[in-house]
Amino acid sequence: MKPEPTSNFSQPWKLLSWLAVAVVFLTMAWRQHAFVDRYAVNVMYWDQWGIYGPMFEERGWWDSFNYQHGPHRQGAGALVTRVLANASDWNSRWDAFGVSWTLIAAAAAGLVLAWRCGARNGMALAAVTLLYFNLRQYEQFAGPANISHGAMPMLLLTLYGLAWFVKTRGVRLGLLAGLTFLAIFTGFGFYAGVISVVLFGLEGVQLARQKDWRGTAQAALALIGVLASWWLFFQNYRDETTSAGCREALAQAGQTLRFVGVMLANSHGLRGVSWFATTTGLVLFSLLIVLCLYQGVQLIRLGVAKTEPRRIVIFSLAAFAVMYCVSAALGRLGEGVEAARASRYVTLMIPAGLAFCLQLSTSMKTRAALVLTSGYVIILLVGTLQLRVADIKQAEDFRAGREVWARTYLQTHDINRANELAEREIFPGSTMASQLNYLEKHRLNFFSKIGK
Repeated sequence: MKPEPTSNFSQPWKLLSWLAVAVVFLTMAWRQHAFVDRYAVNVMYWDQWGIYGPMFEERGWWDSFNYQHGPHRQGAGALVTRVLANASDWNSRWDAFGVSWTLIAAAAAGLVLAWRCGARNGMALAAVTLLYFNLRQYEQFAGPANISHGAMPMLLLTLYGLAWFVKTRGVRLGLLAGLTFLAIFTGFGFYAGVISVVLFGLEGVQLARQKDWRGTAQAALALIGVLASWWLFFQNYRDETTSAGCREALAQAGQTLRFVGVMLANSHGLRGVSWFATTTGLVLFSLLIVLCLYQGVQLIRLGVAKTEPRRIVIFSLAAFAVMYCVSAALGRLGEGVEAARASRYVTLMIPAGLAFCLQLSTSMKTRAALVLTSGYVIILLVGTLQLRVADIKQAEDFRAGREVWARTYLQTHDINRANELAEREIFPGSTMASQLNYLEKHRLNFFSKIGK
C-alpha cells in the first residue's frame, strides 16, 4: 500500500512557521486599526469632498460608481464608501476604517495567492504580510481616506491573480473579465485592464493556432468584454493630462526616472531623494522591467493556456507596477521629485514588492529562496515597520488640524476663521459652503450629533 503523504504540519518547525505568520498578520492588522482609531477624524478632508459629490447631489449608485476623480473613476470603492456613509451619517472615520479593512482582506488574499504560486516558507509569507501592512501608506488613514484610490485596486488585483488558478477555462475567463471590469472603474486598478487585453488577446491567438476553436471563442468573448468595459469607461471621460506636461516629463527623462526611483525607494522605507535612495529605487525598477519581460517571453513561448499561473501572476504584478510608476512620474513630475515621496503612492507599490517576493520564493531552490526572502523581510522590517518622526508629526497635524477646524466652524460658522485657527484648509473648492450647509441641514458628518 502506498503510504499517505506526510502533512505539512507534521514537522514542528513548519507548524511554528505558520503560527508565526498568523501572529504577524493579526498583530499587523491590529496595529493598523489602532493607527486608524488614533488619527482618523470625523471631518471630510480634501479629496473626500469631491468623492462624495454624487451623494451631495443625491444621485444614484451608478453615478457614484462611475464618478471620475482625477484620471480615474471611483468604481467598487465608491459603492463600499456609500454603504458605510449611509450606515454612519457620513462619518469620515468609517472611510479610514474601510480602507483598513479592504487592505486586510487584500493581505489575506495575498497570502493565499503566494501559497498558490508555490511560496511555502514562512519568511515569504511574512514578507507578503509586511508588504500589505506597510505603515508608510499612513496618509490614507490619517488624511483624505479614499477606498478607491489604492486599497480596493490592490484587493481586486490580488483576486485577479487568484482567478488565474481556476482550472475551467470558461469560468476562469468569466471571473477575470468581471474583475477586470471592476478594476478598470476602480481607481488606478485600470492598469489591470491593459494587462487583460494583452493576455486575453495572446491566449486567443495561441489557441487559434492550435485549432482549439472553443477556447479561441471563449478568449475572444473575454477580450470583447474587457474592450466593452474600456468603451464604457471612456464615455464622457475628461482627459485631465496635458500634452505640454507629458512633453516636459519626456524631455526631462533623467528627472522622470529619478521620480520613479524615489517612489520605489520610499515604499521600501529609504528616506529622501538622495543618490543612494534614487539609485536603489532605479535598480528595483530595472528588476521589475526584467521580470516583466522575462515572464512575458515565457508566456509567449509556453502559451498562456498551458503555462503555470504563477508566471502569469508575476507578469501581471510586475507589469502593473511598471505602468503605474511611469504614469505617476509623467503626471506628477511638475510638482518636483519630492512629490514622489507621497504616502498615497506606497499602496500602489505593493504589486512591485509582491512580484519580487514571488519570484524569489518560488523560482529557486529551497535554501536559496529562504535566504533571499529572509533578506527581503529584513529590508521590510527596517524600512516599513515604523514611521519616522516627521511622518508621525504629519499624522498628528492631520488629526489636530481637522479637529480644530470642525470645532471652530461649529462655534462660528466662519470658513475663513476655521482655516485660520486650524492653520489649514480642509477643502479649497468653491462648493464648500453649500456642501457644509447640506451636511448641517441633514445632520451629517461632524454635524451628526448636533440636535440629536
